[in-house]
Amino acid sequence: MKFSAAIVVDWPQCRLRPREHPGKELSLVDRDSISRLLNCVHEVRWLHRLMRERLSEVAKHEGISDADLLTLLSCVGSDDGVHQRDLARRVGVSTAQMSGVVDRLKGLGFMEDRRASDDRRRVHWKVSQSGIELIERLSDCLELLERAVSGDVSTEHKLEKMRQSLERLPIPIVETLERERKRA
Repeated sequence: MKFSAAIVVDWPQCRLRPREHPGKELSLVDRDSISRLLNCVHEVRWLHRLMRERLSEVAKHEGISDADLLTLLSCVGSDDGVHQRDLARRVGVSTAQMSGVVDRLKGLGFMEDRRASDDRRRVHWKVSQSGIELIERLSDCLELLERAVSGDVSTEHKLEKMRQSLERLPIPIVETLERERKRA
C-alpha cells in the first residue's frame, strides 16, 4: 500500500502516521533525533552555500560563474572528455542548464566538444588549452579553498561516511519501511 506520511508534532515526541489510517503509528522519533537530523541538513546546506559562494568569488575574477568553474574542474584529467549528463550530475544542475554552461564555455574558448567513438550522438566535453590556462591562473585560490575544506581529515571522513550511509538507504524510504513491516 502506497501512502504519504503526515507528521504530527507532539513534543517531546513526533509520531509519523499514514494519512489513510490516522490511528496507526509508523514510528516514534524523539526530539533529539529530529534536532540532530535537522541540524545535519542545515549544516550540509550551509556548507554547500558557502562553498558555492567562495567558488563564485574565485570564478568572477575570470568572468565566469561558479557552475562554469565547477564544470571546467570536473573535466580536468579526463583524456576522453566527460559526458554532458555526468557533468550535470557533478555540478548539481539539470542537463538543460548544463547545455547552456558548456555552450557558454565553448564560446569563450575554455571547452571543446568531441563525439563519442562508440555513439556519435553522445558529446563528451574536454577542457581546452585556454581552459587549462584559466584554471592555472586560479590555482592559488583553488588550493586555498581545498586546504580550508580538507584541513580536518576527521570532518572529511565523517562527510564521506554520511554520504555512504545515505546512499545505502533504499529509495523510496516510506514504501520500503511498509514492506518490511508487512514481512514481520
